[in-house]
Amino acid sequence: MYLKHLACFAYISLEPPEVSLPYTSRVVLSNSMVTLVCNSTQGDYPITFMWTGPDGNMLDMMISSNNYSIEVTISTAETSAFGKYTCLATNSFGSSNGTLTLIQASKKGYNIIVVHLI
Repeated sequence: MYLKHLACFAYISLEPPEVSLPYTSRVVLSNSMVTLVCNSTQGDYPITFMWTGPDGNMLDMMISSNNYSIEVTISTAETSAFGKYTCLATNSFGSSNGTLTLIQASKKGYNIIVVHLI
């Protein structure tokens, strides 16, 4: 009787998430709708995402997510909506965050003045 040996290898990454934002600043007209997107380019599932707004409070407005990204839609960008937003991604191995700035565009007639922060 011959015994057969089977080898099994498992890859365990044990990686914290890595936040990736498609932009670091975005210019938006007042009273317009804007969607903020945050992705994780690596990290083991499950990943928990959280957005905080300019006032430091967690956002709870129209959030949708999948395993590796989250989107927050601000239906009407009022004056208080402009400023820095931070996305935090966390799993059991660590966390990562990214920040973007929502900039208020000025409108005079049909001309839009775009300010780019460096």
